[in-house]
Amino acid sequence: MKEVWDSIRQGDKRAFLTLYETYYQDLYAYGFKISGQKDLVKDCIQQLFLEIWDNRKNLSEVNFIKSYLLKYFKRKLFREMESDSKQSDLIDSPLLIELSYEELLIRNQRSEDLRFKIHEALEHLTNKQKQVIRMRFFEGLDYDEIAEITSSSNRTVYNQVYEALKLLKKYISIIALCWLYSCI
Repeated sequence: MKEVWDSIRQGDKRAFLTLYETYYQDLYAYGFKISGQKDLVKDCIQQLFLEIWDNRKNLSEVNFIKSYLLKYFKRKLFREMESDSKQSDLIDSPLLIELSYEELLIRNQRSEDLRFKIHEALEHLTNKQKQVIRMRFFEGLDYDEIAEITSSSNRTVYNQVYEALKLLKKYISIIALCWLYSCI
């Protein structure tokens, strides 16, 4: 199955289909056992595989594919369940505040600016640093899981994340200052 994973990283659609067909039922059974919501489980599985395909060029080597997929899926499912729970709390809340169109535009622009700054700062990291940051903060893996996937020690992964965050903080500060001075 490792060959299938490596083929996906190279853009092989047949290998991707093989991965999907091999693990779909396991993921579905696991997700349904956790949430009991068929549609939510199916949506999360689809999202998981779309993310894998979209990020295929940046995927790291994985020795235990089923374990990797189950952990990734579990985090995705829990995030969706938490999000659904928060949305239903907001709908039920009597304190729901409606924002004006202008406020929504301002918030959206700030969010876009922040995304741009983060993307720009990420460009200053090495490929290895980008990989551990993606796995730690975007995929939600812990240091042990990242160490297993990258065949590194926990200490090495911790140091890589620390150094990457230090660089990101530096570059985001610089970008923010430049942006601030350009606005004045």
